[in-house]
Amino acid sequence: MIDCMDASRTKKSRGVFKLSLRPSPYCCRMLTHSINAQPQIRSTTVRPQPKAAAPEAIPKDSFTGIETGTTQPTLREAFDKIHNAGGVSKTRLLDDNAEAWNARWRVLESAKKSINTQYFCWDKDIFGKAMLGHIFKKASQENVKTRIMVDATGDTFGTRGFKAHIGGRDYLQEVTALPNAEAKVYHPHYKKVIDGLLHPGKSYSAASNHDKILEVDGERAITGGRNIGYEYYVDPKDFKGAWRDTDVYIEGEASAHALRDAFEVEYGAPWINEKVRPDFLGNWVKRDIELLGAYAIMDDWLKGEPMNDADKDKLRTSKEYQAKVAGDVYESVLKRLPEVGANREPGKREKKRLKELASEMVKFPELKGSYNAPQSDLHDSEVKILDRTSVVSTAQDQMGEQLVNLVRSAKSHILIENPYIVLTKNLLTELQDAGKRGVEIQLGTNSPSSTDSAVTQAFFLEDWPKILATTPNMKLFVATGERKLHAKVGV
Repeated sequence: MIDCMDASRTKKSRGVFKLSLRPSPYCCRMLTHSINAQPQIRSTTVRPQPKAAAPEAIPKDSFTGIETGTTQPTLREAFDKIHNAGGVSKTRLLDDNAEAWNARWRVLESAKKSINTQYFCWDKDIFGKAMLGHIFKKASQENVKTRIMVDATGDTFGTRGFKAHIGGRDYLQEVTALPNAEAKVYHPHYKKVIDGLLHPGKSYSAASNHDKILEVDGERAITGGRNIGYEYYVDPKDFKGAWRDTDVYIEGEASAHALRDAFEVEYGAPWINEKVRPDFLGNWVKRDIELLGAYAIMDDWLKGEPMNDADKDKLRTSKEYQAKVAGDVYESVLKRLPEVGANREPGKREKKRLKELASEMVKFPELKGSYNAPQSDLHDSEVKILDRTSVVSTAQDQMGEQLVNLVRSAKSHILIENPYIVLTKNLLTELQDAGKRGVEIQLGTNSPSSTDSAVTQAFFLEDWPKILATTPNMKLFVATGERKLHAKVGV
C-alpha cells in the first residue's frame, strides 16, 4: 500500500509505504471489488502495436536490490531484502468508509500516553473538528501527550483546514495552549517562497508532506490514503461523491514505533515546519466549546441507535425532518458539554456553531450507530514501513527500489490500484518483463471524470497507450462517475 502524491515521477512530496505479506488476499479482494463495481468502472485493453516505440530499457544491474545474473527472486526473498523497521503485527484492512472512521475513533479512545498524528488535508468540517476535539479532550482531561502536524499545501488558500491565522489556526492554538500538546504546519507558504529563491529549479517551493498517520502509545496506528474530511468517511447513499479509499489498522509495537519514526523525521525539522504559537497577547478566540461539542456530537451519532431505512430516506429528503433531528442533536450536546469537559456555558456565537455542526452531522444517516457494527477480521501479518521524505528534508526514497524488486519477484499476478499512476522507466521496464514472463497485470486508476489531480491525469493520458501497447498481459481499469478513487494498493 502506498500513499504519495506522485510516488513515481517526483520527489516533491513524501509518503509512507506499508508492506505486508500475509494480508495480500484482502488487498486483492478490495481491488477486485472496485474493478467490478459497475457501472462505475470500465476496462480498456490495447493490443501491442508494432509502431509503438518501446521505452528505453534499464539494465538490470542499475538496481542494487538484485544483482545481474542472479535468478528471479521469490516474493519471500524480495520481502526479506527490505531491511526497514517493522515486525509481526495484527492488521485490519479498512476499505469501508464508515469502518475507517470508527477505527480512528477507537484508536483515539485507546490512547493513554501519547498521540502522534499528521494529515495532508484536515478539513474544518464536522469530521475535522470532531477528531481535533477528541484529541483536545484526551490532552486536556487525560494528560495524553499530543503532537499534530498539518500540511500547508493540503490547505493551499487556508479556507478548508486549520492552518490559516484567521478562522483556522485558533483551533490548533486551543490545543497547543495545553502544556502537553503541540502542533506544526509543514512547509508554510513563506518558507516555500524562500526555498524556491534559494534553490531555483529544484522544485523546493512545491515540497509537501503527504503522509496520513495516526499513532498512539507506540502500540496502535492507522495509515493509508484517507485524509480527514467528510468525503473520505461517508456512505455514497448520503453523498454520491463519497471517495473510494483504503487504510490499514496496525497493532504491534515494532510497526507502530516505525510509523512514529516516519512521523518524527520531518516533524522534528524546524527549517521546514512552523510551530503553532498563541496569538499576540494570547488566543483571541476560544474554541474549546466548539471542539468538545463537535466531539460529543460525533460520539453520540456514532454510538446511537441506527436508523431504519425509511427514516434515513426521510432525513435525506425532508428539510423539516432534518431540522427536527438537528435540533434534537443540538439539545443533547448542550446537556453533555459538562460531561465531556466544558467548564463554562457556551456563548451566543458558540451556540450558533454547535447548531451548524449538528446540521452537518444529520446529513449522514448511514453513519449513525455504525460504531457498533461488526469489524473486519484482524490478521497476523509481517509488516515493514518504508518512508519517503520531501526534497526539502532528507530527500530519501525507500519505496522506488523496493517496488521494483517486488514486481521482479512476481510469478502470476500483479495488481496496482492508485489514483495517480505515473510510472518511472525502471518500474515500467520491470512490468514489461513481468508481462513477458506470463504475469497477469491489472492497473486500476482514475479517469478524467473521476480524478482530483488534472496534472497527473494529463501525464497518464499521454503515457497509457504506449504502456499498454508495450506491456504484455496488462489490463487497465479506470473509475468513472462521481466517486473519486483515492486508494493506493499494490498486490
